Amino acid sequence: MSNCCTTTITINGDSDDVERLGNLIEEAQRQLYINTMSKGRWLGNVCIYAGISSIDDAIKGKPRCKGEIDCFDSYDDNSLTIYTTTAWVPMLEMWKLIIEKHFPDMEIIYSCEEPGAMIYWTNDPTLVGERVDGSEYEYMSIEGVIARE
Repeated sequence: MSNCCTTTITINGDSDDVERLGNLIEEAQRQLYINTMSKGRWLGNVCIYAGISSIDDAIKGKPRCKGEIDCFDSYDDNSLTIYTTTAWVPMLEMWKLIIEKHFPDMEIIYSCEEPGAMIYWTNDPTLVGERVDGSEYEYMSIEGVIARE
């Protein structure tokens, strides 16, 4: 599907913060502020629950949150991995704002693919240059992604 960006976001930090972030996402999905086709998986629900956006602003895309969480899981005590499907770009600004507000010591590592726009970005140095879909991952800082969002 065109205009569909799949992103893997790994957030590393203290095990207590990882658990609290997972709980924040779970609770945001239960709140169901806006009943979209994706139900509680809409990224706007996370923005609203985390206090970085009002309902009206989330609907207007402030910050951009057009997409949903496919799933998330904690593979160890110090990291949480979130898989999203979004429109056009990875929507990293919202995650950056949440982390800055609630978990300032955590680190965000991401990789995203949007083949229709030839976007293969990552801030993970181990993935830079890796081949995917006939292209390769290019380094793009989170700030660089946000400037393009």
